[in-house]
Amino acid sequence: MMNRIEKMPVISLVWLALSAAFSFSSAASASEKCLDAAKALLTNQGFAVGDSALDKVVQPNDGPVVAYRAWLRVSRCEKGYIIENMDLGCCTYDIWTQGACDVPEIPQSACRFSAPIVREQNPAR
Repeated sequence: MMNRIEKMPVISLVWLALSAAFSFSSAASASEKCLDAAKALLTNQGFAVGDSALDKVVQPNDGPVVAYRAWLRVSRCEKGYIIENMDLGCCTYDIWTQGACDVPEIPQSACRFSAPIVREQNPAR
């Protein structure tokens, strides 16, 4: 019969495995929450959102996630995207268009990429 000390390592390994699974789930749900918030912002403005993806913005290159960047294709932008920069709480703090996307309500930008990004899902850009 095993005593309590012999059982502890197995319990610890199970705990670590469960902790890792829940932390991965939390990260995925945070990303999903931000992508849903980005879509909702445009939908509430009357845009029909099609393809979408979310990038993690990291600083420095191998550092922590500091923000999210949502790429959203809307029916009025067949060859470009509306891009939303979002904080970790999924609040949009900057929005612009990229590519062949002429939407008068949203400013066009040639380049706003100052922070490295980690791609989660990549739309064909």
